[in-house]
Amino acid sequence: MTRSIWLIVFIVLFEFHSSAQFSFYRNYTVNDGLPSSKVYDMLQDRQGYFWFATENGVSRFDGYTFTNFTKRDGLPTNSTLKLYEDFKGRIWFLSYEGTVSYFFNGKIFIHPLFDNIISPDISFLDNIYVDSTDRIYLSGFKKDLYLIEYGQVKVLERTRHGTPPRTTYLYFEDRGNGKILCFSNPPEEYDGSEVFRHGKGVLIKFVNTETFPRVQKFCLINSEGDIIISLGPELKKIRDREIVMSKTFSYNIIKLYEDAENNIWVGEEFNGVYLFRNGDLNSIPERFLHNSSVSGILQDYEGNYWFSTTENGIFLVPSIQFKTFNSANLPLVKEVILSLANYEDLLYFSTSNKGLYKARIISNFPEIDKNFRIDGTINNNINDLMVSSDGNIWISNTENLRYDLNGKNIKVDTRYRHSGYVFYELSDHSVILGQPGGYYVYKNAILSYSSDSNDFNYRTYALYENPDQSLLIGTIDGLFVYSGDQYKRYSEDNPVLNSRISDIKSFHDEVWVGTFDNGIAILKYDKINYIAENNGLSSNRIKVIFIENNESVWVGTNNGLNHIIPDHFEAGKFLITRYTIWDGLPTNEINDIICHNESLWLATDMGLVTFDPQNVGKKWVQPKLSLENVWVNDHIILYDSVHIFRHHENNFRFSFKALTFKDPGNVLYTYKLEGLDNNWIETNNPTVRLPDLKPGSYRFLAKASSKDEVWSEPVSYAFVVNKHFTQTVAFRICSLIVILGAVSIIFYTILLSQRRRESLKQQIVLAEQKALRSQMNPHFIFNSLNSIQHFIVDKDEKNASSYLSNFSNLIRRILETSKFNTISLREELENLRLYLQLEQLRFENRFNYSIEIDPVINPDQISIPTMIIQPFIENAIWHGLMPRKEKGNMQISFQPKSSEKLLIVIQDNGIGREKSAIINQKRKHHNPTGIKNIQERLALLNMLNKTNMSATILDIYDENQQAAGTKVEIIFEI
Repeated sequence: MTRSIWLIVFIVLFEFHSSAQFSFYRNYTVNDGLPSSKVYDMLQDRQGYFWFATENGVSRFDGYTFTNFTKRDGLPTNSTLKLYEDFKGRIWFLSYEGTVSYFFNGKIFIHPLFDNIISPDISFLDNIYVDSTDRIYLSGFKKDLYLIEYGQVKVLERTRHGTPPRTTYLYFEDRGNGKILCFSNPPEEYDGSEVFRHGKGVLIKFVNTETFPRVQKFCLINSEGDIIISLGPELKKIRDREIVMSKTFSYNIIKLYEDAENNIWVGEEFNGVYLFRNGDLNSIPERFLHNSSVSGILQDYEGNYWFSTTENGIFLVPSIQFKTFNSANLPLVKEVILSLANYEDLLYFSTSNKGLYKARIISNFPEIDKNFRIDGTINNNINDLMVSSDGNIWISNTENLRYDLNGKNIKVDTRYRHSGYVFYELSDHSVILGQPGGYYVYKNAILSYSSDSNDFNYRTYALYENPDQSLLIGTIDGLFVYSGDQYKRYSEDNPVLNSRISDIKSFHDEVWVGTFDNGIAILKYDKINYIAENNGLSSNRIKVIFIENNESVWVGTNNGLNHIIPDHFEAGKFLITRYTIWDGLPTNEINDIICHNESLWLATDMGLVTFDPQNVGKKWVQPKLSLENVWVNDHIILYDSVHIFRHHENNFRFSFKALTFKDPGNVLYTYKLEGLDNNWIETNNPTVRLPDLKPGSYRFLAKASSKDEVWSEPVSYAFVVNKHFTQTVAFRICSLIVILGAVSIIFYTILLSQRRRESLKQQIVLAEQKALRSQMNPHFIFNSLNSIQHFIVDKDEKNASSYLSNFSNLIRRILETSKFNTISLREELENLRLYLQLEQLRFENRFNYSIEIDPVINPDQISIPTMIIQPFIENAIWHGLMPRKEKGNMQISFQPKSSEKLLIVIQDNGIGREKSAIINQKRKHHNPTGIKNIQERLALLNMLNKTNMSATILDIYDENQQAAGTKVEIIFEI
């Protein structure tokens, strides 16, 4: 076959059989945060972030947010074509203008030597490789290979071009962790072969018929060690320096990629991407993303596929394990598939809006029979299809119920017009139809039994015949058993089995009962086990149960597909693998399941799905969790710095992020703070606040779980909150020393104070004794005795007796009260009256006196110091009144000065202190110490009791400023 004929056949086969659809994908464009929907390249860095080169800058994606970098952030130009990560983790950017820059440690750096490389005949640089010695290899889109080392630029390979049709040579070199691909001139020793050893690599010959500047070059080494290389639309596979396969595509190849399953992907300009399963480039590929230019293809560490396009942004495809057939690749009116049935290579399926289809399965592709029709009308949506053992197909909600495989009516008793939910064939080949009023049994095309004849008229959704020929009936009102012409509930008190039943299947010696809202009940003899969401089931709403080769169970729910395998190590336990849209299903609504040629087919709300259960699998990958930021007192810190904080820096906030691209919105986090609480706390919030931490050593740990409940390695952050200086050992020792010193000082002060108080008391006692002596001074006693003698000589026995009595009474009272520090005001008044009476009698009434007490004063409730007032009264009599020629007067008053003070005023109209002082100077042996003793005693009392008592002597003058008496004011605290 000539080259041109092969090309025509290849293109025709592509168009006829390559059309396919991704079951589920997520499309990211400028509306989601990309700087441009024109994306030229992408990569996933070693940390897990995705990078996209676009027409309007570079973008980094973490599954949640696009972080964009443009000229404002340091890029030399916005239009970026190629991305590359080197051994240091630097992300290199090659721009349309030919500039070279890289991102490292959060900053963008422009390489200083790119101006020495780029020139108009190069256009731009399209390949870069940095080796472990930091040497940079750059190839131009049009020509030459450049090496940058030691600050200099060298040309390693040069290119000369002839005139069309021209021969083009590509130089390819595999360096293990990087590949070199560039145009090159053939060396002088070149022998003309298609593959020629050249230096450390090979030279590959292409006969290119297109205009040279338009072609692009790509290469990869597949899992078998073959070199797959393309130039423009040409693709070659090289093994042991020989070309073992050549293909020419319709358009330029703009991307080559091999995934982890050894599938080869080829991106074609303007024409989507081709998938060659198992790397077989001679097989008929599947084509996806029609009419798009796929510029980048990548499978991430979770197994997701990413496709960048130059028209429609980024496509994220979780899996290609599930093949989907819908209105995009089949002539379907509606894509909601309700029920499935198959017979040999024929597939029958119903859709919403009363749709019914017949298809022939060829190479796992359903070719629809566009001429298929059934006799009679379709009354409603077809809920169930069943091919019976006689090769006829039963179709619910149709006019005739039973048909041959071509849709011709096969007579059956349909005297009752009814709807139907489920078909079931009994061991005697009778067919049961579950319907809104119970069920009907058809035997040999005759309606042989109706359940409502036994008053059983529950809506029936599932049926199963036991080995003993009893019948299990799943209804809207629970599970029933029909045996011996009687109906009874399977269990009277089981809430699961008394809820709506959706399906019943047999697995080994068990009966699996699917419910509408309560998961699965497994009946085995007299025991019942359960499988529900809390056991790992994706949903409690069971729609269909399918037994695969009596080895495992597939369960379709409203929230995905479940594969259940019994755990042989522990009875009653199961291994459950869940599949959802994030594993490649087009939708999570699974309505029916059948098997054809070892492939399973699913009826879903988004079309037909088929897959090989032996090859389908999940990649159990731990999410990459990173600690994003640490805040202390609402200030962000560098969390790799010293983790020691002051006592008041104790309000912490941690933010973390799981780099997972499979359903990132459903990541579950758990954290704990060692040193405070060792229990893990679950949350959906990637930010945790820990306020008001007490001083101590802590370690914060966090983990993340993907949708498959695979937990990441924990991230941790250890830190210390220091104690306040008052809580440190040194401070406590110093404080103890200070306290001991203070206690010693206080003790010494108290001891000294006590000594001083004792001294004061002694001084007060001495003062009191002085006062007592002053009150009982010899003059007073001598004069008093003389007065008594005078009364006796004058035979004035009455006055002598009265005087003697009062004198003795006064002496006795003074002696008694001298034992106390204070006496009541009433007692003091009695003493003063006795004393004044004696003095008045002794001086023959030469003075008058009066004592006035304010009515608010209660003399019994007020205590005053003893022997304070009398010396002042005595002083007034002896030195003020007695020297007068006329009769003198004395007024003594007691009145409140405040609520806590008592004012005592002693006022006389004597000669005054000046004249008295002159007279006293003439006296011999006069030593006026009484008043001085009182002043001293008051001062001692004030010091001892911390009071403010006082005695003040004032002179009184008349209008001519002549001495008119003396006034004494005494203030006591009461």
